[in-house]
Amino acid sequence: MCGRLILADMLSYSKGRAVIVFLKWMLCFIALNQVVALIFAVFAAARLLCAGEALTLQALMGAMTSPWVAAIGNTSAWLVFMFWEMKSVRVPWRAALVWRAKPVLLFVPVLLIGLGMIILINELDVRFQELLPMSDSFKRLMGDMGDVSKWPVGSTVTLVMVAPFTEEFLCRGVFLRGMLNRLRPWTAIVLSAVFFAVMHLNPWQAVSAFTIGLVLGWIYMRTRSVALCVFVHALNNAVALYFMSKMNTVSEADLFWENTWWMNLGGVALLAAGVTWLCLATRKGAPPDEYAASKPPPLPQMSTEPTSN
Repeated sequence: MCGRLILADMLSYSKGRAVIVFLKWMLCFIALNQVVALIFAVFAAARLLCAGEALTLQALMGAMTSPWVAAIGNTSAWLVFMFWEMKSVRVPWRAALVWRAKPVLLFVPVLLIGLGMIILINELDVRFQELLPMSDSFKRLMGDMGDVSKWPVGSTVTLVMVAPFTEEFLCRGVFLRGMLNRLRPWTAIVLSAVFFAVMHLNPWQAVSAFTIGLVLGWIYMRTRSVALCVFVHALNNAVALYFMSKMNTVSEADLFWENTWWMNLGGVALLAAGVTWLCLATRKGAPPDEYAASKPPPLPQMSTEPTSN
């Protein structure tokens, strides 16, 4: 085929194709995170042995649960998967990484949506904790990863920068973008939210992650902006980091406090105001894809003059 295909024709996922591609991502994600964790454990063991200290399981587990493991593992998996998938669908990287941070004014209604969502998600988490209390081991894991006193840079970089960037370019910038070219909008949004929930690999974050995925999917459908999705995701993770940093120091009752009725009402008001504003700002529809593929070269003209024998 001459020339390059338009991105919308190449990055197009049916339900079955999207599930297969997502499973490829999960395989890559789990494998590389385990490899990075083992490398950190080996270096921790070597450091302890060289210092003449006792080699304990607690020290090795501490190294493997470092937020830098998640940061390096997520980034490595994201780079490998993006190279793999973009090569298979023949999409250049500059076409896949569509940031679209303009118009800047859209960040205001999206901020309102994010704040309202965070308030209501807290209420949802509290109700889910009543049905399925968080295990002590998972609570310690989250507390260690979010321990800003121990990992002031690592925790912030991993949760507020690396996770929002890689997960949004993947879930919204690749999966949702590809499914919107093939499926009904809400079918694509719900499926991408399911992917986002499964990626967290635990039931305690799955419900809130699914809800956040619905909100971010709707924002992306209205704006086609990964930047706005990263912004809301980073805002949510910054608040989550605050609570994670207290998991090992406060009681569960103090950690998962119930919203008052006026807090929930305020969350609904913020969410409604942001959604209304964004709907009005994007009433003309989502902007077209920024990537304009070059047209194939014209076919050679056929000569109409008779040939001489």
